[in-house]
Amino acid sequence: MEVSVFETQTDSHEDEVEKEHGLVVKFLIKLSLLANGNKQKKEKEPKRIIRRRYFLGVNISCNLNFGKCVESKAKVAAKKLGILNKVRRYFTPGQRLALYQAQVRTSMEYCSHLLGGSAKYQFEALDSVDRSARRIIGDKLLTQAKLHSLQHLRNVACLSVFFRIYFGECAQELHNLVPPSPFYHRTARHHERWHPYVVDIPSTRTKRFLSTFLIRAAKMLNALPATVFPATYNLSTFKARVNRHF
Repeated sequence: MEVSVFETQTDSHEDEVEKEHGLVVKFLIKLSLLANGNKQKKEKEPKRIIRRRYFLGVNISCNLNFGKCVESKAKVAAKKLGILNKVRRYFTPGQRLALYQAQVRTSMEYCSHLLGGSAKYQFEALDSVDRSARRIIGDKLLTQAKLHSLQHLRNVACLSVFFRIYFGECAQELHNLVPPSPFYHRTARHHERWHPYVVDIPSTRTKRFLSTFLIRAAKMLNALPATVFPATYNLSTFKARVNRHF
């Protein structure tokens, strides 16, 4: 029986299609097995817990304890102040003050609104550096007039950042975390006790939650007098008035 060339080509083409189909099926089977195998491995592997994260110069721990960060800042500031102490005889008290504010104080003030909720004993190292700097400057009247305490600066920074969040000068998700308090608009009696910018504070059961930035700043904002707030959003005016208030 004679077979035409066309039939031979058709049979060979069908064989090639079947081979390619078989290869595709085998590839998909291997891919699914590989995916299932990796999934099982991932399920068996324990999840890694990141204990600490260094972000934008701040050492953030999983329990939001900034003690290590405050300690590292105090060490760096103490080293810088030691260098200033060695060359103090070459500068006047005013120049020492300028060097201290530019080179040492800035490192202790960085992200102070986040660190403000730490325990008081953790700030003792920073306060010790500040007291040593005042002795090195050597002019008590000058330091009293030009230098505020570190606690004062932390309060001003905390309220300034929270003021921006309240007026929406941030991400919308962050702004939604500080809703205005509904109690201010209930009766006229509250108008005497509270200012129009009172925010609602959720109930706190733990000291750690109470010391977080938003809760701590909200309590400070509610305690401010109405004269501190400008008529419209003005961060520089608010910051200057808060600075004078404290």
